[in-house]
Order: sequence, then C-alpha cells, then structure tokens
Amino acid sequence: MKKKIEQLFDDNSMPKMVLLNGAWGSGKTYWIENNLIESEGYIYLSLNGLASIDDFYSNLISKFFLNKNISATDSSSLLDGFQKILGNFNGENKGLISGLVSGFKGAAVTKAISSIKNKIIVLDDLERIVSSNFAKEIVGICQNLSEKNENLKFIFATNIRELKFDDKHSLIEKNFAGIVEFELSRDNFLEIVHENLEPELRADITRVVEELELKNIRIIKRAKNKYLSLMKEVEKGGLIDNLDLLKGKVSLLRDVMKIYFMLMGLGCDVDKIKSQSRGSQNYNLPGLTPTSKEGVTEEGELKLPDIASEILVDHIASSQSLDFREVLRVYYPIKILTLDLLLQRGASALTDTDDSKINEYVKDLLNIIKQGEPELLRWFCAVDVLNELHKYNFIGNVEEISTENKPLIESIFEEYIPSNFKTSSIHITHRGYQPGQFHSDELNQKFESILAEVKKTNELKAIDAIEKEIHKGWTKEVDMKIYNEYRTISIFSTLKDHECFVKAVSENWTVEQIHLYSDFITDRYKANLTDWLMDEFDFLQRLKNELSKVTFQKSGIKIGMINQLIEALVKVLNKMKMQQKV
Repeated sequence: MKKKIEQLFDDNSMPKMVLLNGAWGSGKTYWIENNLIESEGYIYLSLNGLASIDDFYSNLISKFFLNKNISATDSSSLLDGFQKILGNFNGENKGLISGLVSGFKGAAVTKAISSIKNKIIVLDDLERIVSSNFAKEIVGICQNLSEKNENLKFIFATNIRELKFDDKHSLIEKNFAGIVEFELSRDNFLEIVHENLEPELRADITRVVEELELKNIRIIKRAKNKYLSLMKEVEKGGLIDNLDLLKGKVSLLRDVMKIYFMLMGLGCDVDKIKSQSRGSQNYNLPGLTPTSKEGVTEEGELKLPDIASEILVDHIASSQSLDFREVLRVYYPIKILTLDLLLQRGASALTDTDDSKINEYVKDLLNIIKQGEPELLRWFCAVDVLNELHKYNFIGNVEEISTENKPLIESIFEEYIPSNFKTSSIHITHRGYQPGQFHSDELNQKFESILAEVKKTNELKAIDAIEKEIHKGWTKEVDMKIYNEYRTISIFSTLKDHECFVKAVSENWTVEQIHLYSDFITDRYKANLTDWLMDEFDFLQRLKNELSKVTFQKSGIKIGMINQLIEALVKVLNKMKMQQKV
C-alpha cells in the first residue's frame, strides 16, 4: 500500500492527494501510525471533532510547529501552547509564533500555513465530519495547498462509503491522484490482535476471532481493553487460589469477545445477547453456530455464538456493576478443591473432586462448627455445606452429631451454636449451593423448538441415535446436536426404556453430566407447561422412582448428585400434578 501511494505521488500530472480507503475498524489508523508515518516527513491529524476551517488551520499549524493536538473545543489552547514553548524556537519561527500569539488571524495564519513544506500530511476520519460542505472545503483547501506549497502532499484515510458528499465520485476524481484500497496483512492483523495479551492466550483469541469472522480492529481492541480491565479486578483479593487461571482467562476472554461482536459488530440488543447464555455453569462450550460473512444466514436470520453466562452482558452492554466472585464461579474451574472453595461454592463444587476427599472436608467443617468463637459467616457456611452433604447423600450420618430423629441442621444449632450467636429468633439462610438455581433460561426455549421439529418430521431413526448418545452421557455435544436437528416434540415420551436411561445415569454418566442434566430438567419445565411437555410426566415419574431405588441406603459424590437430580424431578412432577388439577 505504501508503495502504491508513493507511485501515485510520483506522477507529476496528478494532484498530490491520495485516498486510502478502508472500512471502519479495519486498522487504518494502526497501520498509518506503525507502518506508514516516518517521524521527519509526515504529519498526522485526525479531522474528527473539527467544526470550522479555523479549527482545521489551528490544528494543522500546531501539529507542524508544536507537534501536538489542539482541542477543537478550546480556542485558547493553541495560544497557550505557543506561549509556553516560545523559548524553544529559533529566531525565525519564534517571530512567527509571536505573531500568532498576538493576533492569530489573517496574515499570521497565511504565513504559518505557507511555511508548511516538504511534508506528507495524513488526514484521518474525513467521513466523521458532519457537514458535507465543510468536508468539501477541507478537500479544496488541501488541493490548493498541495499546488502552492513546496513538496506538500496529502493522504486522506477514510471510508468512501461513509462520505456525505452528494457528488463524491466527481469530487474524488477531480481532487485525488487515485484511491488505494486498504488491506491489512495477516501478520499485521494478528500483531494487533495479540497486542498486550499473554503469549498463552494468543492462540485462543486467534481462534475465536476466526470463528467469529471478526475483522474489525476497533471491536477487537475494545473487547481486549474490557478483558484486561476485568482481569485487574477478577484476579485480586485472594479469591483465585486453587483455581485454574489459564482456563479461566481463556473462557472469560472468549465471552467478552463474543459479547462485543454481537453488540458492536451485529448490533444486537441486550436481550438478544442474553438469549445466547447457556446458564451460569462453567461449560466448555463449542465456539459458534456457523455464520456467513456478515453473521447472517441466507434467510436473514442471525446465527449467534453461545456465551457461558449473562452476567457479563449487563456489565458490558448496560454499564452495570459486576460481582467478581460470580465471574470466578462461572468462568474459573477449580484446580484444587480446598475447604474455602467448598464453603464459597457449596456442595456443587464437589463435581470437581472425588470420594476420597469428603471425609477430610467433613472433619474440617466439624472443626469450624465446634469452635468456641468462630467467624459468623464461616460458621453458617460450614453448617450449610455439611447439611447439603448429608441431605443429598454425599455422606451418611455424621457420627459426631447426635440427631435423635431430628434434621441435622436443627441438631447442630441446638448443640453447637456459639453463645455469642444466640438470638431470640434464628433465621437460617442458605448460603451455599441451591438445587434448581442454574440460571439457564435458554434451555427450555431451545427444547421447545427442538421437539417440535422432531414431532413434525417423525424421524424415529434419528431419535434412536440420540437415545444411544444420551445413554453414553448427557453432554454439551448431545444438547447442541438436538438443538440443531430437531424442534418441539416430547423427547422423553418417545424414548423406549426408562430403565435403560436410569442405568445409563447411574453407571455411565459422570458426576458433571448428572449435574448438567439436572440443570436441563430445572430449566426445561420452568415456563408454562405445554401439552407436549405434559406428555413426559409418565417417563419422569418412572425415572424418579427408579433413581430413588439406586440411591437407597447409599452415599458418595455420584449418589449425592443423583439425589439432587431426584429433587429436581420431584419439583417438576409436583408442578405437572398441579397443572393437571387446574
């Protein structure tokens, strides 16, 4: 591009003015500053915000003599700037600047402008000038200066499509030697993408940029700046111990990029972006639904990327405050589960550990509960987590606590509550994991559309294939496959054998997969129940009964998760029964 510009300037039969044409955010300014401008021969001036020819002259003069920008809103700033640095100039320029300071009109301006020689002046953002007449006037002035001033050349970096001239093609043809189309090389593009990012994140941001087909440098830069500012807050305060920092950074960066892409690149509103949320669980999501070049299908329907949670959307799109502990919980997987993390995240954190650790955690929890004067919040969290472990059969009875046919939590309060905690009325709040609170509003909507298509097409063979995949495990891939291939039909009334389903859950599925399916159950039946959802009552009832047999008189992490699934099923079945009565 630089060579093409030089070739146009070398043609003495043409005006010494060149248009560098490129879309908004394509990287023109970055390329100009890093690849085009050489310190001695160039002057760079943004036209954004200029409102008059006086603004243009004052900024051009100041850049030539002082090498500084002058605010278009402060008419005195140029004069103040000159006064402060008069002593730094030789006699000729000092006299000139003194004249500008004393008058800055008429002959002084003319003399200052005529002194600008042997320069290539790069004028950026011509399309941002609101008045088309003013923009035309600047073009005409520059054309005149290029003819009168010795070896003075102009490069206008702009987006031709956005220029507000009625006769822009005629104006361009008369005033410019030619148009050079701006195209950033892949190396330069990736250099901008990777700038200020840790080396271990560069491959992933390259991947997500390519998945999004995102070429707008300004969107990328804004997303990176937001990510970097989030990182300063997220990874401080002692909350990141024993979390997988790299995976957390990667998942956080990906979601920030996706939100900015939808917000700025596709113009989606906040609700539309939120609809892409897969809930507050820390999923390893597939990247994107395939898009065309502009992120739109042939039918004109947007195909948007998934995001892990909507907690960032309001912060980025609506400038709402952010709970950084929630960001950690959603985006940062546990590397080593400690007691403090267990207290912070509740029993759900046990999806990342194994049975061998539970006894150790129980001892630590009991130590906190039995302390004479423990910290208030820590004591309540310990009681809460221990109660959850027992409630869902992660553990059996706690030998150190005599329940005497009372609920465990009641026995703990009667026996161990410290004297300085006692009040006339104790209000017990649940501070840890809450079954059924998964915040994935999208799943129910997805399956409503999925099942309708299955019912319409009656693809029994495909349903058989899905059933086989489900028996292997309830995975994100199964979920996406169902979503992409089917619409609104009662999946669970078409599956052949609930006993095989139960066997798959108890023997084949991992703890995390059971957790994911509980999330699905909760969200699937959260809205008003349609007829096809009510058709699933019998299957869910049998599923609940068979799972209850599996968990009877057993304990362990998987049993605990299955009990949480049972509780989710009970809530759904009760809702169905109530609706049947109505």
